[in-house]
Amino acid sequence: WGCGGWGGGGGGGGASKATVYRTLKHLLDAGLLKQVHFGSNKQTHYDFIPPAGDHDHLLDLDTGKIIPFSSNNVIKLRNAIAKQMGFSAISHRFQIIARKSPP
Repeated sequence: WGCGGWGGGGGGGGASKATVYRTLKHLLDAGLLKQVHFGSNKQTHYDFIPPAGDHDHLLDLDTGKIIPFSSNNVIKLRNAIAKQMGFSAISHRFQIIARKSPP
């Protein structure tokens, strides 16, 4: 298999080949990856396809819930940072990893 820490048989607690390929299929079906074939030996490579448009989520560490959101403040900050660096922002992905505050 050749991937350090992967493979289900070595007692390393890694993912099995079946899990990896099943996950790749889900990512392909979701449109997040595209499959690219190289040469006659059918070697396969997977390329990430970034989501179209802005993409914002909050990940709740305690529940694992992923909560999508949209914020004009994030867009303003993105545009300001890009402008400051001499660029024009086209889109972004923003993820907040959080825990719920105590009441």
